[in-house]
This record gives sequence, C-alpha cells and structure tokens, in this order.
Amino acid sequence: MSPKQHRGEVTSDLLLDAALRVFVESGEQGLTVSAVVRTSGVSLGSLYHHFGSLDGLIGALSHRWLDRLLGELTKALRNAGTARAGIAGAVEAYLAFVQEHRGPALLLHSPWPTARAWRGAGSSGTPRRRGSPKWRSGYGRAWTQANWRRFRPR
Repeated sequence: MSPKQHRGEVTSDLLLDAALRVFVESGEQGLTVSAVVRTSGVSLGSLYHHFGSLDGLIGALSHRWLDRLLGELTKALRNAGTARAGIAGAVEAYLAFVQEHRGPALLLHSPWPTARAWRGAGSSGTPRRRGSPKWRSGYGRAWTQANWRRFRPR
C-alpha cells in the first residue's frame, strides 16, 4: 500500500470512528457533518472526498459493522456440527456482539441509516450516491425472486 493510500485509509477510519462516537453520544439528531468533522479533526473536504455525503458516511459505517456482525454469525454457523448447534451458536454470537458493541448494535437496529441511504435509490433500488455500500445494490430483490420460491406452500 502506498503512503497516499494509507493516509486515505487512516482518514476514512477517523471519520467512521468519529461518526459512530457522535451517533452514540448525540443520537440521530446530533449526527451532522459538522459534528463528525469536529470530532474527527478531519477536514470537511475529506469527508466529501471519501464518502460523498453524510448519507454515504452513514452507509459505510453501517456496512462496516454489518460485515463484522455477519462474520461472527458465519463463524458460529461454520463451527456447528448440527442445525440445532448452528442456531444456538448464531444466537450466542449475536448476543455477544450486541453486548460487546452496543453503539454499533444501536446503529444497525435503527431504521434511520437504512432510510437515509435509500433516499438516493433509483427505481431499480440501486443507490445513486457515491460511497453507498455495495450490499444495498439489489441483493434483497434477487433473494426474494430466487430463494423464497422454495418456501412457498404447494
């Protein structure tokens, strides 16, 4: 990684960490661009360069923590020998995650970040904003069409 790439990654991390800190301390109403910039010590231009908007920042923050949660759940399921053990392991992993990461859990359970990120979505459901997480690019629609069919009563 080049020094410039490393600096960009450090700046992004500072902004993401500051956004979470502001959300935990001030709630949804307090999570503003100026509060994040003030808390992070990073310039306003850097926030817009890396995330495009406050919505992009919130989407990236949600994505970061959702990835961590899903990683823990996946690990618990892979380590299980039976379906019952998998369910028990997933529940235990989820509860441990929520207890250990209270702030991110509040963010992930809030409808606010999802609604803000989807505000920029087009008719296809694909977000238009730069910095929007890739996982919001229509996977839900594909899941519904492909996988739910097998669960329908015959």
